[in-house]
Amino acid sequence: MIPGKTLVRVALLACTLMFSQVSLADPVRCSPGYQDSTCTPALSNAPQAQPQCPNSAGWTTAAGSTWIGSRWTPPTCNYQAQPSCPPGYDETSDPIWNGSAWVGMICAPSVPHVSIADQQAACLSYGLAHDFYPIRWTFTPYEYNGPYDGTGTSAYNTSVPLLAWEATIEAVWVGTGSFPPPANAPTQMIVVKGAAVDVCWFTPGTTNLVGQYNLTGNSGGGNGG
Repeated sequence: MIPGKTLVRVALLACTLMFSQVSLADPVRCSPGYQDSTCTPALSNAPQAQPQCPNSAGWTTAAGSTWIGSRWTPPTCNYQAQPSCPPGYDETSDPIWNGSAWVGMICAPSVPHVSIADQQAACLSYGLAHDFYPIRWTFTPYEYNGPYDGTGTSAYNTSVPLLAWEATIEAVWVGTGSFPPPANAPTQMIVVKGAAVDVCWFTPGTTNLVGQYNLTGNSGGGNGG
């Protein structure tokens, strides 16, 4: 039987031998305190945000970005420009981006616009060509009135006081080419005054003649276009 003191001494000796072998073992390479020029430091980067296509009107994503181990591939983006109406048309409703396409645009034919001088010239030209007076080619306008907006002959009916020559001589409609405008159609009226009076109605903003009166005194005192 081994005495107790001897057993303690044996245990201490065994521990000493064990720790001596551990302390004499080779150090772990590149561990703290055991590094050389062949050791590279550990590198780390901040997280890379996944790139996205612009989140604004007109942009769509054809193919999203992909993580390839060290970086993101760029996404494939498509852009659709905001549409507009073709020449000769006006936009009556704006297009709206719904996330994938432009929708809701409405186009309407543009209303043509001509000058007042163009309408005056068209009225005079028609009067010279269609009034029956023998000396119509010498007709020289001295005053123009209008345009007056109305429907059918409404502008003429309310503007008679402006036609002083017609009102005082009790003019009558005598031109061979005279014809009234459509009763319910929007019109613009032009008045050409000379030895006689030509009243013309046009589709608003155009030289499209839709009605014409040629006026002269019933006493035969007027000549002209």
